[in-house]
Amino acid sequence: MNEGQQRAEPDEPCAAGAPQGRHEPIQVTVHPTAEAACAAVAGEVLELVAARPTTALGLATGSTMVGVYRALVGALEERGLRMDEARTFNLDEYLGLPPGSEESFRAFMDRHLFTPARVSSAQVSFPASPDAQPGVESVRSARAFEAAIEAAGGLDLQLLGLGGNGHIAF
Repeated sequence: MNEGQQRAEPDEPCAAGAPQGRHEPIQVTVHPTAEAACAAVAGEVLELVAARPTTALGLATGSTMVGVYRALVGALEERGLRMDEARTFNLDEYLGLPPGSEESFRAFMDRHLFTPARVSSAQVSFPASPDAQPGVESVRSARAFEAAIEAAGGLDLQLLGLGGNGHIAF
């Protein structure tokens, strides 16, 4: 732990009704600033990508992630690393937006991570195809997304942001 950080652990390692077996408490690290937290998360992603270039990352969008992605892109450039072999799986996407829409989560990711970090489209997966409509088509798209995660061996790390109203994911 770095100076100024605090580690907090819950009083009980698992909630009532949780599956029986080995449970470890969730480790929470508190950083003095949002910038320090973003740098720490980016550092963890960088360590994972350096150790396992074919890593599978679960990614999120939103304002929480902007600083994380900025720090990650800076750290990749600083260390001369690339994410050429990593796979990314985003949590969510709007249904029914036209392909290439600037309001899409894909456009957000292109602006904040994929383009600056030179992540190719072949490495990127979203739970809905850009032109999927609600209904059977979106179910097929979701199943294909899950199959792609399974084919990658599951997610090695999932990044989550916390919305202003407490939501995680869309």
